[in-house]
Amino acid sequence: MLKDKLQSDQRDALKSGDKIRLGIIRLILNDIKNKQIQTGKELTDAEIVSVLQTMKKQRQASIELFLKGDRTDLVEIEEFEVKVLDHYLPAQLDEQELETLIKETLVRLNAQGPQDMGPVMASLKTTLAGKADMKRVSELLRQHLSSS
Repeated sequence: MLKDKLQSDQRDALKSGDKIRLGIIRLILNDIKNKQIQTGKELTDAEIVSVLQTMKKQRQASIELFLKGDRTDLVEIEEFEVKVLDHYLPAQLDEQELETLIKETLVRLNAQGPQDMGPVMASLKTTLAGKADMKRVSELLRQHLSSS
């Protein structure tokens, strides 16, 4: 379904003459096709989201480097690409929603301390796939487990 949406948006961008958006969507579809070739199968929406997240992380890393190099022209391009990628990614949970889910998971799994980090993270990863930055989730979880 997500791939169909991308292909539809590609046609719309082509018709409207939006060359920048068209280029980004083509890059996305190309990365999806490459992943399909690697895996040898059609990708699910969850796998496509994973590809999009990887692309977003790459662009965020580029933004940091371009900022350090004082290349604001390139920063603007990368930021626009992130914006387009965000359009296709699921909505991210806010800090309060993350806190609530972490607390519920800790109670449900009866986590007592840092030694329970692995099982709790595994559970959260399936619940939050594509909806939160797992690095941030890990930081919040570590704080909760160290204060237990």
